[in-house]
Amino acid sequence: MESVDRAMAEIRETILKKSEDYAANGYDSTFRAASDVVGIHPYEMALAMSQIKLSRLSSIRKSKQANYESARDSVLDLASYTILALAMLLDGE
Repeated sequence: MESVDRAMAEIRETILKKSEDYAANGYDSTFRAASDVVGIHPYEMALAMSQIKLSRLSSIRKSKQANYESARDSVLDLASYTILALAMLLDGE
């Protein structure tokens, strides 16, 4: 469980740091703005971003290298998007 605890702490730290960069008006503000453009719910935008990360991971696996962000970075982003999608659903309950 120590690795799970470390992973959860890193995901939380990533979400907080990226929120400072991307989400000036709340953790979901970027997702709300983007989802308005394409006409979907903000949590669906987070899930779409998850799909992009899955595609990135597949590409890294096939090429065996990454030019910009590593597979670890992509997995961290994927976990973050999934947690943010869940948070948006919980906010809507």
